[in-house]
Amino acid sequence: MNTTRYQYPGYFEDFQPGIVIAHAQRRVVTETDNLLFSRLSGHEHPSLFPYAAGAPQPVAVLPFLLLSICGGIAVRATSQGAIANLGWEYVRFPQHAHVGDELRAVTSIDSKRLSKSNPARGVVTIITYGLNQHDAVVLEAKRSFLVRTRVPATNGDQKQ
Repeated sequence: MNTTRYQYPGYFEDFQPGIVIAHAQRRVVTETDNLLFSRLSGHEHPSLFPYAAGAPQPVAVLPFLLLSICGGIAVRATSQGAIANLGWEYVRFPQHAHVGDELRAVTSIDSKRLSKSNPARGVVTIITYGLNQHDAVVLEAKRSFLVRTRVPATNGDQKQ
């Protein structure tokens, strides 16, 4: 049997702006996931416990859990080999995700540039989208991380 081992982009040169990665992993959010994350994080908004109020309705997924799941799905194919996460430019939740939704992630390589202080490193910026089973976008997050270059550049900052 001929199988190919998955290789994540480990170096600055491996990232090409405009490339879109449809991550294979999917995750169904359970009520237990939502409740445990809520209790662990101390985020206990009443909307997470609609049955306690006696009004059965779809239970919204805690936004931070949604970010963790979709961000986690994207890590293997994006920043698993990163030196450091540099920050989030924005995080948006255009629609609610609900308990029972099957989540997946799609990532677009937005831009890259060599580090201004160390030409052996580069900054990569990506946008990750979280989608539910109906392909509705429930998360959009833009973040940057630092990765190594294969060969240190000598011609300064190059934005692509």
